[in-house]
Amino acid sequence: DFIKEAPKDFVLDSTIIQLSTFKDDRQLKETKDNYVEALESALQFENVFHDTILSAYFRRHLRLTFCEENYFFLKEVRDVKAKGLLKKRSWMDETRLIELEGKVSETDILKQKIMSVYEHYIVDGRKYEVNIPQKVKLAVIQEVEAERWDTDIFDRAETEISRILKHDSFERFKKHYIYDHLKRAFFVKFSQRNFVTGDTVKGDAARNSGASGGKVSGSWQPRETTTSGISGLSASGSLERGRMARSNSVKGGAVEF
Repeated sequence: DFIKEAPKDFVLDSTIIQLSTFKDDRQLKETKDNYVEALESALQFENVFHDTILSAYFRRHLRLTFCEENYFFLKEVRDVKAKGLLKKRSWMDETRLIELEGKVSETDILKQKIMSVYEHYIVDGRKYEVNIPQKVKLAVIQEVEAERWDTDIFDRAETEISRILKHDSFERFKKHYIYDHLKRAFFVKFSQRNFVTGDTVKGDAARNSGASGGKVSGSWQPRETTTSGISGLSASGSLERGRMARSNSVKGGAVEF
């Protein structure tokens, strides 16, 4: 079942060995189990702001469904709560940012961050205005008009948008064809870190295999390989076809699982 779910065009070298060939090979079974565990762990909503591949593909889906502003809003609210200067994002309209000059205090910086979120996502008619309940919006407006600069000013709005993204947008994303492309991209990323090629154990497998001198265990014979490619997808979310080459000086076979 596992090999059936793997991309059909995923070929690392000229020698491909099915996992079923090594039913008793503990190292390969552990690698397979690690892949399944890593996939389930990585593709969780909680990781959309931490995992670059997941973030890129999820944002692509949000852009296609015309709700990317929700992602931008949560990203900037996190910046409000973090220490340091305002992070100028590519989607920001700099004409709506408060410019700080001379010696500034932490309150000045916090005000600049809050007003950036307010101007971009709360004010009616803005390009990235988020869809939140009116009473939540009014509460934020009252806080801003009263000049109460506090990091929790957007907490209720953040809760609303997080709920929408997690229980609506992310669930739709998991049913979209882009999600299948994401799983392929993750497979490629995992393979680069963990694949066993030739006589050398790569990545985490090298640390956990216990093989003497880094040699690969298994009842197969390595053979001369040449440069090969992987037809895949870029992590940028553009769904382009990418290619990844391995050195033709490598001797050995590859394990696909």
